[in-house]
Amino acid sequence: AMKFSKCKRFIVEDFIEKKYPQLSGDIFVYDGKIIAYYLGDQRNDTKNNPFIPSSLNYPSLLPEELHEKIRLDLQRVIDKLKIRFGEFNIEVIVDGNDQIYLMEFWARNGDYCIPEIIKWASNLDLMKMSIDACMGVVPSVDRKEIDKFYSSCMIHSNKNGKFKELKLDQSISEYIIEFRLKVKKGDDVYKFTDSHCTVGVGLLKFPNEATRNRILDR
Repeated sequence: AMKFSKCKRFIVEDFIEKKYPQLSGDIFVYDGKIIAYYLGDQRNDTKNNPFIPSSLNYPSLLPEELHEKIRLDLQRVIDKLKIRFGEFNIEVIVDGNDQIYLMEFWARNGDYCIPEIIKWASNLDLMKMSIDACMGVVPSVDRKEIDKFYSSCMIHSNKNGKFKELKLDQSISEYIIEFRLKVKKGDDVYKFTDSHCTVGVGLLKFPNEATRNRILDR
């Protein structure tokens, strides 16, 4: 914490036992109301760091009644802060008593290609909505139901080294939407102990939950 703190201060928090996967994703606010809500389920590479997401997955499998509680809590924050419009990146934990904890509420697009995977999954273009709202244009909420299983996966390494190349297993080729690398040959690669240690992002589409779990559990 001290390494990344500019003011050399940090916050000590209670540890929250999660009942469900931690939730991440983006929402969009217009005219003070949430008009788009897309939180997905995190998966974690527990061998490297159990607290850093290794993938974000849509649709979320959290019970809908808990998503509704999260929406109400988010709307309460928006009302108190008098937020008018914009895209916001959200992180949420639900504990064993179904208590909602809003961990992060960022005034920005989510990283890990979150707007891109949301667009693939739902047809909703959050980045265009952001630009339209800034230009005084009412954003279009043109979307579809998420009928497949989509994942934004953090491409990472289990050890430090130099990047040589990315080899894709043929067993996942049919599920690939696209891959985006952040490194080139010869660049340093670091063990996946923090979010900045990724070497890229892969966007994947699966026909069902079982196939997604089989591939991501490997």
